[in-house]
Amino acid sequence: MRLGINSAAFLLVAAIGCVQAQERARDAPFSCEPVLADSIVFRGMALQSYEPGKQLVRFQIDERFYGVPFGLEEIEVPLEIDEPLGRGQERIIASGLDEGERVWSAEPFDNDSDAAYLKYLRNLSSGNGPARILGWTTAANDSPLTDVEVVATGLGHIYKTQSGSRGTFELSGVAAGRYRLTATRAQYESALPFQDVEVIAAGCAVVPFLFEYEGRIEGTVRDRKGQPQQGIEVDLVLLDESPETNWFNSRETDAEGHYSFTVLDPGRYGVGVNLHGVTRDPYPVLYAPGVETPEQGYMFQLSVSQPHLEADIWLPDPKLRTFEISVFWPDGRPASGASIDLTRGRWHDKKEFLTAKDGVVVLQGYELLQYRLRAVATMGASPNEVLASLPETILPGREKVGLRLVLSQLASGEAAQSGAHQ
Repeated sequence: MRLGINSAAFLLVAAIGCVQAQERARDAPFSCEPVLADSIVFRGMALQSYEPGKQLVRFQIDERFYGVPFGLEEIEVPLEIDEPLGRGQERIIASGLDEGERVWSAEPFDNDSDAAYLKYLRNLSSGNGPARILGWTTAANDSPLTDVEVVATGLGHIYKTQSGSRGTFELSGVAAGRYRLTATRAQYESALPFQDVEVIAAGCAVVPFLFEYEGRIEGTVRDRKGQPQQGIEVDLVLLDESPETNWFNSRETDAEGHYSFTVLDPGRYGVGVNLHGVTRDPYPVLYAPGVETPEQGYMFQLSVSQPHLEADIWLPDPKLRTFEISVFWPDGRPASGASIDLTRGRWHDKKEFLTAKDGVVVLQGYELLQYRLRAVATMGASPNEVLASLPETILPGREKVGLRLVLSQLASGEAAQSGAHQ
């Protein structure tokens, strides 16, 4: 008896799982081919050669493991694998559905090194051997995670186990059927709240669980008088010997001066203000609890035994300097009532000030911040006659700043944009 892949008599559907899951299962201290009730698994010999790319390949069926009709001697399947296949080579052939599309795999094997795997496959045809649910638990950095409690619930049964030193777990002797699996561990959160699996008699299911560490560093930012400071950018820096030492994250303090960094991996961290090279607030580089050198600052070591740390920051009084801005009309007259647009770094930090009768306005800014400013005014009664000065940049510094800004006619596009900002 011979059968082609499109024959209606040969219904092949399965959820064997992705190749990556199969490889991980084969690497773990158990052997498993995830199989559902309608899966097809057999050992076969190629009757023709195959080169990478999608191609129909005919196999001689040498050993039936699961779902192969009796009397079937050969089958033609569409392969799309990366490795070439020579005529006469043997493979473990399996079929399944991946998002509604039938997929075939052809895995090499060795009778000696894969003895446990072959034993499992041979038990499938007889229904002998325990049904199992197995898998692995890993942290976000792909390191094995031990002592994870895994619970499978279904068919009125509850099975429990814990992951071992390699991050692997196994529930053996489970009844065939569908189960819902959960995995929990203190200080960690599973990427998925649960996973549903199906296991057949003498078969197995492979379930990977990825966890994020629930490390947290939080605190309150206050001024020297102890008042909570809202809107301060707090930086978190990862400190280690790897090239990723520049990794950082930022949080803005709330109305209570509080900030919080969550879902952090175990490691050594620094916390402070202006730590990643961009000055956003009017303070020097500060390390918690409020010092300017990292050697004096606190370093925070998150670990499984210490997942939550407090890091309060005390800010010094910011230093101010004076900006005296004089604005003039094109004919040299002082521009009374001109608007000064003063921006520090971000657009939402923009403030507007009006010049006095003498065309002068005196402002105060922070020594450590950079500012951009320009003057804008309307001439006459028409709001469309907008004049503006060229933009000026004030660099960080301690000295008093005096600027002379001369208004000039804007182009039509610039005038419309300036009017929208007024």
